[in-house]
Amino acid sequence: MSAFNEMLSFGEASEIWGLESSTLRKAVAAGKLVAGEDCRKFGKQWVVLVSAMAREYRGYTPWNEYKERQGH
Repeated sequence: MSAFNEMLSFGEASEIWGLESSTLRKAVAAGKLVAGEDCRKFGKQWVVLVSAMAREYRGYTPWNEYKERQGH
């Protein structure tokens, strides 16, 4: 499995976990999501690891349901 399979844009993660994108940006500012470890900014785009989202926001359930809907 590629490491990219475990990365989501903040927009994707927000949609899957039912959060606002600003919630994730605030989590980075507060240190809840650690820049450089849990997430990273590429140009203007933030990406976050699925494992970090699962740790901080209701586990893997939303991610697993999303993958099932996508046929993965």
